[in-house]
Amino acid sequence: LQRHRVFIIFYTNLRNNMAKLVLLTGLIGSGKSTVATMLREKGYVVHDTDSMTKKLYDQYCIKAVVSDLFGPRAFKEWPEEIPEFYMRNIDFNFIKDAFFDKGYRNEALKLTTALMQQFYSQYDLHNVKTDKEFIFVEAAQVYYLPSFIMHYDIDTFVTVECNETERYNRLLERGLANYEIKKRL
Repeated sequence: LQRHRVFIIFYTNLRNNMAKLVLLTGLIGSGKSTVATMLREKGYVVHDTDSMTKKLYDQYCIKAVVSDLFGPRAFKEWPEEIPEFYMRNIDFNFIKDAFFDKGYRNEALKLTTALMQQFYSQYDLHNVKTDKEFIFVEAAQVYYLPSFIMHYDIDTFVTVECNETERYNRLLERGLANYEIKKRL
């Protein structure tokens, strides 16, 4: 954490006999995953909402929403013998671009709403066996966080931040092109 400035906002939640949920959040490239890795190494449970959400994209109902909102361009190429959209693979590069494209704002909001409904129905973040006092949830700072925080009754917030140069370098390491980084910064 030496290179990171971490802000912690506490509020009290009086749930008994349960590990407290700590939301670990920050902008893309701010170091959330680095901090999450450090916490895992210390034996803490850390839920990664990005990977959990990616699993939801394989579900028929989410593929139907993606198909309705974006049409065939949101899916990777597929052989003619598999015409059903729910058998196709979603093109995550297209979806990422759509989330950062203001022209797709309404579609992105509708997709996020559908994803969050599925997320809430499938994932119980409290129901994890741990001998630790805290369970961490890594999530990007996006517009659904207030709903997420209320639904899961988050106990504590931790925001990870770093300077813009460090964020830029982190995104370069992930293989993003300069124009993509500038869009996201």
